[in-house]
Amino acid sequence: MPPLFSAGTHNALAPRRLEFDMAAKSQWLGYADHVERMLAPGKRLDPIRGFANKLPEHAARIAGVLAFVDDPKCITISRDVLDRAIKITDFFTTEALRLFEAGSCSPELRQAEKLLDWLKTTWQEPLIGLSIIYRRGPNSIRDKKAAKAAVDILADHGWLQKHSGPPAVVDGKSVREAWRIVREA
Repeated sequence: MPPLFSAGTHNALAPRRLEFDMAAKSQWLGYADHVERMLAPGKRLDPIRGFANKLPEHAARIAGVLAFVDDPKCITISRDVLDRAIKITDFFTTEALRLFEAGSCSPELRQAEKLLDWLKTTWQEPLIGLSIIYRRGPNSIRDKKAAKAAVDILADHGWLQKHSGPPAVVDGKSVREAWRIVREA
């Protein structure tokens, strides 16, 4: 179909008005309310709030496209067309959640990564002990619980190996527990 232009112009479009029929409008309002509830803290859509708060608008736009594909001369969007648009929108929502979860990282893992970076760039000795991490390690890891958790994660991933054998010396002092730093994977 040729584009519709505003009267007296050859480059200003005059798109037709496209509205929901009564059943579709009611359904769209229900969908918007549902999305709003799912955006609450801790609810399903909270992690992708920036994308999800626009879902009703996306569903309406997709419904408009589907309506025109079905009937290029249409003037309303039916409930059936909106149902299909919501299914498409829900598919992309599920994908956005999947990608968010695949790219997210636990705070403990981030702390372990900070510690590993510090060990590789700052700490020069082959062994490390918890007391050194408390005193000189990254600021966010300077307590026993955080340091032990980060060390355990690095040990589980093969970046630290528990020292065994003669008593370990770290920073010129004998320590009860020490780990050998694996500098190359």
